[in-house]
Parts: sequence; structure tokens; C-alpha cells
Amino acid sequence: MDNVWSIEGITNCRFIWNDEVGQDRYQAWVNIQGRAAFKEAQIFNTTTPYALNWMYHDIYRPWTEGRLSDVDIIQWRSIDNPYFPKAEYERQKKMLDSRVFAMKYEGTFQKMAGLVYEDFDRTLNARRTLIG
Repeated sequence: MDNVWSIEGITNCRFIWNDEVGQDRYQAWVNIQGRAAFKEAQIFNTTTPYALNWMYHDIYRPWTEGRLSDVDIIQWRSIDNPYFPKAEYERQKKMLDSRVFAMKYEGTFQKMAGLVYEDFDRTLNARRTLIG
């Protein structure tokens, strides 16, 4: 999805697998849904949760609140894979910022590490327009 418009001509989709959707721009998601619409194709998204981006606000959070009945989300930690080396999991846990570790190895959404304004909240700090 380097070019979000590259899928616009595709109209006969029966199934879409969008890998690393957490790196896509929002417009890519809009276009993917458009490609799935004609055949009512299922969309299978796989990703690491990279940030509290559109995917968190438009898919994950509404799902956790029970507002997306047509979505199933399955999360697991790397260590839940019986072939993933436990020693490497523990090594990364010691080395990485806890938020980075949680995203990469525990599959949870976190605020990105190293933000200039770490306490910024999209809802609380929404831009307000003054009418006057």
C-alpha cells in the first residue's frame, strides 16, 4: 500500500488480506473497503499495533466498546507461539522501552515512545474553533 490509489481498479475481490495494516494510511483502509464492497468480501487484517493511529481509534477501540459487531480481533503475545524462544522474549523485554516491547511482543496498542508531548490526548486536546 505504498500507493493507496493502486487498488482502485480492482473490482472483483472475494477476499482481501491486508498485512501490516497498522502501517497503512487511513486512505488505504478507505480504498480497501471500497474494493471489498461489490462482492461484500471479507477483509483479513494482520499487523503489529505500531501506534495509537487510525486503526486504534476507528477499529480497535470501537470493537472493545462493542460498537463493531462485524469485526473479530484476535491478539496474542509472541511468547504464546510455542516455537518463539522464551530467552529472546525476556532479552527484548529487558532491552526495549516498555511501550515498544508491549507493541512488538505483546500485541497491545501503546503510545509511541519518545513523543515530545507524551500526555497529548486526541480527544482532550482537540482543536477548538473560536467563533467571534
